Amino acid sequence: MINPLLEALYQAHDAVALRGNLSHQSLVLSAIGSGDYFKAISAALLTLGGVHAPLWQTYQLLCTPNPVECVKRLVDTGRKVPGWGNSFVKGAPDPAWEVVHQLIIDHAPALEKKITSITYALHGLNKIIYPNPSCYTASVAIHCQLDIDLVGELLIRGRLSAWTREYCRVKREAPVLA
Repeated sequence: MINPLLEALYQAHDAVALRGNLSHQSLVLSAIGSGDYFKAISAALLTLGGVHAPLWQTYQLLCTPNPVECVKRLVDTGRKVPGWGNSFVKGAPDPAWEVVHQLIIDHAPALEKKITSITYALHGLNKIIYPNPSCYTASVAIHCQLDIDLVGELLIRGRLSAWTREYCRVKREAPVLA
């Protein structure tokens, strides 16, 4: 039996995997250009980290004893806060992650307290942004005591089925390139 928090995380990733984000667009373009499943999935994976899905940076932030101080320094220096902000839902929590958030409240209250303190600190700095998939993925990894090197595995498991369905759709509908 799968852990309910992991199951909710995978379902949320599946729900948002095809929103037109960088990994989704890369997958589609590679599927059209190469016609190769492995290349298309690899293209999607190669977009992760840095600005798009900064899983490792988010994990580190959430493991910091005083993440609010880190957040203030990031904002003061004009940098993005890894794990917060969403291109698809502005000014409110992303409803796709509501179940995951509630399960974190129920099963990892200390971690949820950090998430909330970071969110409130950002709002106090006039940054009305909320946790994003990177935050929830890193949170679940921390709660499950996964090593930082394995946090990406949670995202991959959650998105692979959606990416595979999308690859198949693109292959069916894409024009044949000469």
